[in-house]
Amino acid sequence: MPFDFVDWDETVYDSRIRQRVPADSKGLTVIYKVYTVGYIETICGVNYAQVKPYICRKCQLELDAELNRRVALVRKRRAKETSTRRYESTWRLPRPGEFPVEAGTRQFALVSPALSFRNIEFQRRTSRLRCRGSSPAFVMLLTVDRVFSGRCCRTYEAITGRGEEAIESEEYWAVFLLTRWIQKNFQTDLRAIDPAFVWDANGPSGCYCQTERGPRLVQTNWIDGSVFSALDGFYEFSEVSTFMEGIGYRLIEQQERKSRGNR
Repeated sequence: MPFDFVDWDETVYDSRIRQRVPADSKGLTVIYKVYTVGYIETICGVNYAQVKPYICRKCQLELDAELNRRVALVRKRRAKETSTRRYESTWRLPRPGEFPVEAGTRQFALVSPALSFRNIEFQRRTSRLRCRGSSPAFVMLLTVDRVFSGRCCRTYEAITGRGEEAIESEEYWAVFLLTRWIQKNFQTDLRAIDPAFVWDANGPSGCYCQTERGPRLVQTNWIDGSVFSALDGFYEFSEVSTFMEGIGYRLIEQQERKSRGNR
């Protein structure tokens, strides 16, 4: 019998007959599903349990054989997809010469209201020791006035920002390091700003995720009376620059250098 097997995921809902139907069919349509096990849902729109008693043994064997074949294919595909996901999410040691070496430097000057300067430098290089799946990783160092001030190791995969726009991974993680350094060294200036949200450990109420999205200042009042102000939602240097101008500082990019080579 010319059975036409169609995966339930490849069907569409027809509101006129209130059933799932295939987009195109050339025979007796058999709609099946595969979860932990596979089973036939309908034949020509009729529930399989209702039509099964009227199917001859030969056709029943044909249905069972084709269903088992398709279930085996689905399981094989899912096993491959699971293996690929695990591989792509696993940090590992790259093979020699597997990825080209990319390096770059970005330098900024942070000018205070008193016109004093802080020299900020980001150094980035493709890691020889870490990668994730098939994606190379980079190591980024932050130095301020030639003093080590932060480090991270991440992949080059773009970051999804607000509004689903893609942001270069290098810039996002450089901004991450910079905002953490600002939090550590500019608490006096940050506490002078009205925060977008205040979390009081003595009487918690609400959640800062309910506030407006975007670059913002979140303040925490601890039980011991201390106050900590944190920068949240910063994705790009332009956002940090605008924020710092609000407290009297200027962030000026001085130089950016990039290089590319082999291991």
